[in-house]
Order: sequence, then C-alpha cells, then structure tokens
Amino acid sequence: MTDGRDRCPYCGGTGLTEATLAARGTVVSSTVVRVAPPGVEVPYTVAYADFEPGARLFARVRGDAPIGAAVRLAAAPEPEYYTFELEGQG
Repeated sequence: MTDGRDRCPYCGGTGLTEATLAARGTVVSSTVVRVAPPGVEVPYTVAYADFEPGARLFARVRGDAPIGAAVRLAAAPEPEYYTFELEGQG
C-alpha cells in the first residue's frame, strides 16, 4: 500500500524522478494570513514560488513576499519544514 507521496497529485502517475531545484525561485503569488488556529501568531505571509526546472513550492515567508521577488528555501525551526527568505536576507 502506498501513502500517495510517490504519485503525481494531478494525474496519479508514478513515473516520478528526483530533481535538483535552483537555489533561487520567483514569487508568483502571496497573501497575508490574519486569522489562524489558536496558538498560531498572526499575521504571517505565505507564498507560491517557481523554482527551475519547473517546480512550484508553497511555504511561509520570513518577511514580505511581493510578486516577482527572488526567494530561497530555508530550513524552519520545526523539523522537516521550510520557509522562503527573500534573496539577500537571512
């Protein structure tokens, strides 16, 4: 039985391969979250960013995330989580 992580979420295909992403991506959409579950500090920003060779990632952002901004993926305090940092910050 599979947990679904070895399948494409869009087509269900299993022909997935690993790819090395570019160090820098570009923000394509972002929003500020102002209402969250109890215990989660607000406001915070989340964004989608495109990374070559063709991956779109979603993560919290350290700071603001204007569309078109260059970001890099950074480890977050929680294990196995990542955040975006604006290029040149951190």
